[in-house]
Amino acid sequence: MRTTFPAVACAALAATAIASCPATATAVPARAAALAAGPVGGVVTGSGVRVRTRPVDGWVNHLLWPGQRVTVHCRQNARDGWDWYWLAGPHGYGWSRSDMVRAGYQGTGGGGNVLVRVC
Repeated sequence: MRTTFPAVACAALAATAIASCPATATAVPARAAALAAGPVGGVVTGSGVRVRTRPVDGWVNHLLWPGQRVTVHCRQNARDGWDWYWLAGPHGYGWSRSDMVRAGYQGTGGGGNVLVRVC
């Protein structure tokens, strides 16, 4: 059985400077669908993490700092070999490298390996 997820609502981003959005839909196996049913919380682990309009070489919209909370909507593997997260932070939406954000953050002592759905 396969489940299809709708993409992140790009209509909500129309008023921002976001130049690209995730794909319109992603099919995943049903078991994975249960594990990655939607956005997950995250916390920034890097310093001066760039939030871009698209992975790798998009315009930098803003920076994130260690400890800031974000919502990770989905991920994609970019041409630089890294997974990039489509996330919402305190200053809007954008793409950031996955090694700079810990997805699944639950507060002090929380977190762990969380399956982030593919965009």
